[in-house]
Amino acid sequence: MSPQQSPTGSATVPEDVIGELLDSRRRCLLIDHLAREDGGVVVEDLVAAICAAEEGCDPSSVDDRTRTEIRAELFQQDIPKLAATGVVEYDSMLDKLRLQSSEVASHAASALTEESDA
Repeated sequence: MSPQQSPTGSATVPEDVIGELLDSRRRCLLIDHLAREDGGVVVEDLVAAICAAEEGCDPSSVDDRTRTEIRAELFQQDIPKLAATGVVEYDSMLDKLRLQSSEVASHAASALTEESDA
């Protein structure tokens, strides 16, 4: 599926696709973290932030094994879905992800807020 571009240049993603993308808490965390960083995030920094959020600890205290597992899962499951729908852009030369859809980011932030309020 090729995402359409909004007048501002960001990807427009259908609501049903947004719902499917945000079924994963990890994808919500990934999108939310990217939304907080201008210019994209190096994947290793993103992995550390996601591990810390999932483990409830400081990013520097996450062990290498956990980081390796999360990184593999991101590249096998999450990043391909987000890139295919135009939500993120992956630069393999810099090993960096950049958010392309502020619309999806606001949905991810809402989903995480609702989760923490529950």
